[in-house]
Amino acid sequence: MKLVLYFMYSFVMLCNRAISAQQEQFNWVPQDPLDPEYRLIVHLAVENVRHTGQHRPDRPYEPVGDIYFANTASVGGANWFKFAYEVPAFGNSCFALFNIKGATSWKSVHIQEFSCRNERKIG
Repeated sequence: MKLVLYFMYSFVMLCNRAISAQQEQFNWVPQDPLDPEYRLIVHLAVENVRHTGQHRPDRPYEPVGDIYFANTASVGGANWFKFAYEVPAFGNSCFALFNIKGATSWKSVHIQEFSCRNERKIG
């Protein structure tokens, strides 16, 4: 059993390194986070998570409030996006990394990472 867990852990670590190495090769271009186009794109990622249930953060990830940053890259026929945004009702900040291949719809979104953490100060 320990051997199986070790190999599973090793596989996950290799996958994470591959994704990290791939991102380093991207030529990320900062975009205006106030541009309505990027708000729509963030909503596509949120809608994808809502419909598929995959990559669902363990904290509330909607509604989307202010977008802190929006970065884009174009690699291998896919448009890549990296966003950070706030979920004001819960005091959460969320990060999403994903690409869109093909038509711009929630079904074309391929999420690589989606996480949220609570930023609300207590006391």
